[in-house]
Amino acid sequence: MITREQVDLQEERLMQVIPDLSKHLAPLAERGLGLDVGRYSYGTPMVYYQGDPNRKLSIGKFVSIGPDVKIFCGRQGSHPLDLLSTFPMSMLYPGYAGGNPDNVSRVFMKSLDVEIGNDVWIGANSVILAGVTIGHGAVVAAGAVVSSSVEPYTVVGGVPAKPIKLRFDQSAIDRLLQLAWWDLPIEHLINNLQSAFFESDPEKFNICIKTHFLISKLG
Repeated sequence: MITREQVDLQEERLMQVIPDLSKHLAPLAERGLGLDVGRYSYGTPMVYYQGDPNRKLSIGKFVSIGPDVKIFCGRQGSHPLDLLSTFPMSMLYPGYAGGNPDNVSRVFMKSLDVEIGNDVWIGANSVILAGVTIGHGAVVAAGAVVSSSVEPYTVVGGVPAKPIKLRFDQSAIDRLLQLAWWDLPIEHLINNLQSAFFESDPEKFNICIKTHFLISKLG
């Protein structure tokens, strides 16, 4: 059984070899972007943010972000196709919210935040547009342009990104979402879930998840 002290040593070694996502994004917080970055997530994405008030970028735990990924938050990069011009007229009329409240252009949406769930893999050269939520366990293929939200444990790819397949069958996905293993203490993950993390056979994987789902709820 691994101890908390051993875990701390492992975490220290890990942070020496993977890019520290929190430190990489810290300057954006100083410019006003709300940031929430989970443990063990890594990468050095380029985040485009021009100071929109009350915008937020949320990245869960155990997220892997490949090289040259671009993330847009707020109105930066939003060129409306449903208005008279695709030019960002808000630069000329900064105080104007615009639009009929019953028919507001996407560029004025309240939700232009980006939320990336836990255990997500974002491939190299991908683009994540504002207003997108990427569900837990999802995979974004390299070079994809994500313009709409992605369901949990779904692999998407292409321009624009579209579903390719589910990583597991729906019953396994439901158990994984219930288990929320990323929220468990790291000691529990190392001591009790190792077999599940390294099991690729669907039937054995389901047995591991069922067993450890019970362990986590009982323990």
